[in-house]
Amino acid sequence: MKEIGIASAPGKVILGGEHSVVYGFPALVAAINLRAKVHATLLPDEGIEIIAPDLGIRQIYTYDEAFNVKEISINHATDNIAFAVYQLLEYLMKTGIHDTKRGVSIQVNSEIPISSGLGSSAAVAVASIGAISDLFDQELDKELISKLAFQGEIIAHGTPSGVDNTAAAFGGVMLFEKGNMQWLDQVQELPILICNTKVPRETKRLVSAVRERYKRHENLVGKILDTMGQVVREMMHGFDDKNILGELMEINQGLLASIGVSHETIEKICWIAKSNGALGAKLTGAGGGGCVIILPKDEENAQVIKGKLEKEGYDIFSTSLSIKGLLIGNGE
Repeated sequence: MKEIGIASAPGKVILGGEHSVVYGFPALVAAINLRAKVHATLLPDEGIEIIAPDLGIRQIYTYDEAFNVKEISINHATDNIAFAVYQLLEYLMKTGIHDTKRGVSIQVNSEIPISSGLGSSAAVAVASIGAISDLFDQELDKELISKLAFQGEIIAHGTPSGVDNTAAAFGGVMLFEKGNMQWLDQVQELPILICNTKVPRETKRLVSAVRERYKRHENLVGKILDTMGQVVREMMHGFDDKNILGELMEINQGLLASIGVSHETIEKICWIAKSNGALGAKLTGAGGGGCVIILPKDEENAQVIKGKLEKEGYDIFSTSLSIKGLLIGNGE
């Protein structure tokens, strides 16, 4: 056993297909190089301690509390992490690796903005499980790590798709369709900008609103959703030409706006980015707020766009698509 376990896991963006994926069409999901980093150590007594200095959080759970957290909800920001960690510790207890008399402390430092549709909670859960497995010198299969993190996502989101924890564990760019994942080969770490609108959004409300619009205009909205699926399939082959990828992002944004999930702040950010040379810009995730992803021409153009949006008061993150998922042992 080590004195400290270390791991990191990436957030994610949806490049295309949000909302249409609910109706069986494909979505394109990519891990990004904004990462959640976790350090794990043993506690002298039983329990699970979660420390997030950036958020001013220090929460301690007994094992019973962590197991029953869905019913008692101790801390909305950390309940899902505690439950995922408990699932791992229970697994280690059953295999005789972990002594139930000692608990685990995890410290979280994340680059991923929370509640922004970038998969922050899943990344923290995956990194936490990875750090604890490192602490105990256990090489766990990434599929198992992803499944354990998914249990925490159920606590956080009710009926998650499994995309966030899969991206955090495995990295890369994947096609998600009807519950199945297909990884795209030879996708480079494409530089992108992410702009946080700082507008809160309610995923359930937005999904429900799209469904109501679909019921009222089934033929029209059905064709829009089908077109979104076609856009995603074109995107799969667009990584060799950023101009084409940018055009497809723009088309997808227009389709999303037509089903009512854009927002004036999203449109403003897209307009500023495009008018300053961006190849494409679109909302990512549920919409109605959250984040916008921007594809710049090059690094110089990225700095121009970043400066313009920062002057408007937005938080901008320079990052790239990530081929790396969970990293264990150094947290980098």
